[in-house]
Amino acid sequence: MITDKIQEKLISKKQVKELWALPPNNKMPSDSTIWHYTNQGKIPKPIRIGHINLYKREEVIRLRNQALQMD
Repeated sequence: MITDKIQEKLISKKQVKELWALPPNNKMPSDSTIWHYTNQGKIPKPIRIGHINLYKREEVIRLRNQALQMD
């Protein structure tokens, strides 16, 4: 089981899509876009727990801001 402390730091693919939907009126990227961003290094590689892919929240935000040149 995933502990609550670890679960706060890990997010699902859906939450990654929500973070990449900037500004809020933009639509969320598709699964294939997330896959391409992961291969390009714009999104960190997921951590696989069972059959679920989870992403480190801080890394997703840091790389998103870097890719979009937001500081």
